Amino acid sequence: MKELNANEINAVSGAGRLQDTLTSLGNRIGTSIGGEKLGTFASTLGNKIGGRIETTLKGLPVIGKLFGLLLG
Repeated sequence: MKELNANEINAVSGAGRLQDTLTSLGNRIGTSIGGEKLGTFASTLGNKIGGRIETTLKGLPVIGKLFGLLLG
C-alpha cells in the first residue's frame, strides 16, 4: 500500500482552498530550496498555517459566511 504525502492527504480530506494553496506552495518552495525532505516539512507547515487561517476566518460570523461561499 502506498503512503500518501501531504498533498494527497489534503486532496481527500476536504481541506479548503486556502489550505490547499499554502500546502502546495510550501511543497514547491521547500522542494526547490532543499529537496524532498524540506518540501515535505514546508508543505506540512503551509497546511497548518492555512488551516488556522481558515478556521479563524470561518469563526467570524460575517466573514465566515462570505469566506465559506467564496472558498468552499
